[in-house]
Amino acid sequence: MVTGPIDSDTISSIKTALESTNGTVNLDLSQTTGLSSIASSAFSECTKLTSISIPSSVTSIENGAFYRCTGLISVTIPSSVTSIENSAFRRCTALTSIIIPNSVTVIKTTAFYECTKLTNITIPSSVTEIGNTAFSYCTKLTSIDVDSANSNFSSVDGVLFDKNKTSLLCYPAGKTNEEYEVISSVTSLGNYAFNGCAELKRLTIPGNVTSIGKDVFMGSVKLESISIDSTNPNYSSADGVLFNKGKTTLMWYPVGKIATLYSIPDTVTKISMYAFMDCINLTSVTIPSSVTRIESYAISGCTNLTSVTLNVATGKSWYITNNYSYTGGTAITITPTDTSNNAIYLNSEHVSKYWYQASN
Repeated sequence: MVTGPIDSDTISSIKTALESTNGTVNLDLSQTTGLSSIASSAFSECTKLTSISIPSSVTSIENGAFYRCTGLISVTIPSSVTSIENSAFRRCTALTSIIIPNSVTVIKTTAFYECTKLTNITIPSSVTEIGNTAFSYCTKLTSIDVDSANSNFSSVDGVLFDKNKTSLLCYPAGKTNEEYEVISSVTSLGNYAFNGCAELKRLTIPGNVTSIGKDVFMGSVKLESISIDSTNPNYSSADGVLFNKGKTTLMWYPVGKIATLYSIPDTVTKISMYAFMDCINLTSVTIPSSVTRIESYAISGCTNLTSVTLNVATGKSWYITNNYSYTGGTAITITPTDTSNNAIYLNSEHVSKYWYQASN
């Protein structure tokens, strides 16, 4: 146990000692005074640290304070703490549980990202802000519970929503359900809401959902099908693939689909960024001449993909560019019978680029 007044220099000395120790360390700072925050990266990558009691003088746990403390099992946070900042406990892969006191108002982006042994968490009534991906890729997390007195957030069956249940904010990645139907009150799926879901295979989205955020389904490796209610005014689905309503934009091809071949419908004019990311079952994708824009990383991480057929309309060519403007760029000569460029997306030099089809 450490006692008496401490400051940031003391913490730096403790970190140095932790990095050189041969054994594991249970660090009790509860009887110290003078420290107002656990500073950014204060204990980052201290893999020998197994537990810590934070002093009651601390009001904030700063960015990356315990980042990649992979041996950290237990943390005692005092009721003086009001904020848990970005990546504060990110990749603390041994952390199984944590009690957030009813003094914390802010849990920032990636605060508990990839805490892969964390099984449940309770949001107290004091919390007013939860950042994107605060609990993403916590692959054992089965439930996010919210104190009923919280005026900003709520939960249903362990899923995190805003208070009015109009926005689904985080579906715990460790939930064992293979199917999930979004509740009818929801009008938006928040950014990254279904990131890293370990077991989810089938998702049903009701007609009320008019907004789907950024990279909502990234890393959900078993997701086979996204079904959109036919009454939805903004989105649609076909064969489990997500499109906009008119099927002119292919938004997301579920990573867990078992099909090896896929031909994009000829209604599609744009393929969104990351649309086919990490679809390891795919061996062949055919892109029709109706497609005029392919955003960066649209087809990336598809490690078994051996053929991408890019069809081209008469009098047009495909171009490659570095930005969204789709102006200028380098012409790529592809004809409907030319197969020499079928594997063009396997080239790391090209995968990050934007592609567009335009008149010669």
